[in-house]
Amino acid sequence: MTAITIEKDYLRVDGTRYLREKSGNLELGSFGLRKGDAAQRLVDLEIDGHLRCKYLHDDVLTVTAWPFDWATQRREELDAQDSVKYFVLDSKAAVAGTYTDMEKAGLALVKVEIPGDTLKRILNHEDEEAREYLRKEGKDARVVAEVWTFMESQMAETLAAADTYEVNAAPDNAGLELGVRDGAQDGESVVFSTGTIFAFSMHAVRQWNESGVQVVDLAEDRVGLD
Repeated sequence: MTAITIEKDYLRVDGTRYLREKSGNLELGSFGLRKGDAAQRLVDLEIDGHLRCKYLHDDVLTVTAWPFDWATQRREELDAQDSVKYFVLDSKAAVAGTYTDMEKAGLALVKVEIPGDTLKRILNHEDEEAREYLRKEGKDARVVAEVWTFMESQMAETLAAADTYEVNAAPDNAGLELGVRDGAQDGESVVFSTGTIFAFSMHAVRQWNESGVQVVDLAEDRVGLD
């Protein structure tokens, strides 16, 4: 069974920590500058743009869901917050609830990810604007390739079971709408808006080609996490 622990500033999954700091202000595919303190611990991501939705369709994304055991968590880590947003059935928009609300709702933890090889393909062959940003900004530039959120279990299972997805800008550019494009499950969707991302991870370009215009290798930013 996957070991999941909520900590004050992190989400820990099987021993790997993911950032919770500032996570409510970003989206899957956000890119910007990493801001760190003297100890090189990430304290902020200054967002300057987002990968274009049209490049995140079909089989680009992977969605994984895990049952969440509230009995194993330290309640004070969530009680310290006024509320946490999560998704419920028959609603695209997230609702805000307390620890007690979330415990009663029977939630699952859901990860939505742009796999590394797919992200490299998007940067090299599709989203020139994002690639140029990363190239010009250099070693401090980052792109959010993995986000975590909470959903009611049935909704989480439906999204995780799908083979293809559709991603669009939400009305009034209020986040990203992730929908299932998969036969009988077609139509289920959620809107990732401000506050719905519980935790996240980022990637940086580790190597460019000799001419400095194509990404050769990406690496997850683990500074301050390991």
